[in-house]
Amino acid sequence: MSETKLGTDKRRRIRDQMRYTRDARQCRQLLVELECDRGKSVREMTKLLGVIRQSIYNWIAWVRERDEAADLRDARRTGRP
Repeated sequence: MSETKLGTDKRRRIRDQMRYTRDARQCRQLLVELECDRGKSVREMTKLLGVIRQSIYNWIAWVRERDEAADLRDARRTGRP
């Protein structure tokens, strides 16, 4: 994974979003980004959350592709969660 560090503003937005979300999936996605930014490896995150490595990479890419003005909420989905 790239060593791109989050800016202070984006880190604060992620923490705020985690604080107010009611969606556990989104909270895990945001947690992964913060922990990887702090230096935890993808391997550590897979063990911590019990998901496959590709999920971690997908979540990191999802958070990083959002620009500063975009909301970090996940899109609404139909069907079973």
